[in-house]
Amino acid sequence: MATAAKISFVTLANIETGKAGASPEMLEKIAKVLNCAVEDISENLPFVLPKDPAEEKGVPVVGVVNARNFNFSYDMPPETHLPLEVKLPNRRAVALRVSGDCMVNPDDPKGSLYDGDYVVIVEPKNKECPNGKIAVIRLSGDEFTLKRVFKTKDGYELKPDNPKYESIFVKGDIDVVGIKLAKWSP
Repeated sequence: MATAAKISFVTLANIETGKAGASPEMLEKIAKVLNCAVEDISENLPFVLPKDPAEEKGVPVVGVVNARNFNFSYDMPPETHLPLEVKLPNRRAVALRVSGDCMVNPDDPKGSLYDGDYVVIVEPKNKECPNGKIAVIRLSGDEFTLKRVFKTKDGYELKPDNPKYESIFVKGDIDVVGIKLAKWSP
């Protein structure tokens, strides 16, 4: 079913066991494969819809991004909004809780993103990330990571700030979901 729905086997297993939630888009894919309505399967599955910013003040928290490998969790962190105000014309900011330690730079503790911190991202202009910026990257369907992005001759290097982890090299294009605008520590 994961192949037919174009989601990873791990993600599907996490959804089925309740370890992770499913986005509305994922629910639609799964419902289509099962030939049923989204409501038939979503009743017992956790998922998060980004809140309308008009409902509450601050930056909406929409989930958790794994800073180590490619995974995105729709498990909602305790905060639903961060007490920050971001004003960008025609661009909306959202926040994700960071999971993992690959963006912890021992030489730059203040600039590091620690496990449990929140990263505020904005949609990039032209779906591109400037060289050296930290971004949330989608490689396929529901697989995301948080890394520093560098353009290479035939693709991209997704580089962690923590030297104990290795870079990931991607041939071809990547999908930049959002570029880091700010960090917020609880």
